[in-house]
Amino acid sequence: MVTGTLDGSAGEFMIDTGARTALSIMQPFAAANGLIGKYHPTRSATIGYGVGGPVTALLARAGKLDLGPVTIAAPVTEFLTDKAGVAAFARTAGNIGGDILKRFTVTLDYAHHTLWLQPNQLAGEREVFDRSGLWIARAKDGGIDVVDVSSESAAAAAGLVAGDEILSVNGKNAHDVALPDLREEFKSAVGTAFKLRVKGKNGERTLTVALADQV
Repeated sequence: MVTGTLDGSAGEFMIDTGARTALSIMQPFAAANGLIGKYHPTRSATIGYGVGGPVTALLARAGKLDLGPVTIAAPVTEFLTDKAGVAAFARTAGNIGGDILKRFTVTLDYAHHTLWLQPNQLAGEREVFDRSGLWIARAKDGGIDVVDVSSESAAAAAGLVAGDEILSVNGKNAHDVALPDLREEFKSAVGTAFKLRVKGKNGERTLTVALADQV
């Protein structure tokens, strides 16, 4: 846990090196500091998946997050919307994940309860939230399952729905596509097109997803 300040609102933030999200804010902290009214997030997306199902959040981009002498500009900020679980933690302001931590060489000095953040070559780059609107997982047959589709996203505009299975990506068999690589490719420049062969309840179809910002 580290003490931080999000645009003037102070709290204790958890450092989560295993999360691929950026900055996830718990409901009690958001409510106590009026953050929903401050940032006016309207677009919802799935940012995680566990035994209880999808973890959803409202998306925004805050002004800055201060951690001691380190300032993180314009972090992607995810306001958790679940009514229970980690989203309801009252003693934790938020969770700082890999999308922010990758800007730094991270050193955890457990003996002295100290976190060191040394800016690296990514320090000046803003995080990019997934631009496809897809939450994907490996299918039992080796393909790629569409677990969720964000409303008003590029994937939704292309006609993808939860329950579809992606059979190929730009002509490459989905069995041969590494999910971590594809997730990173979905953060490519706005307008980047992906030709997908998809199987759904009404059979197979081919469609194109042109990436667009969600936040």
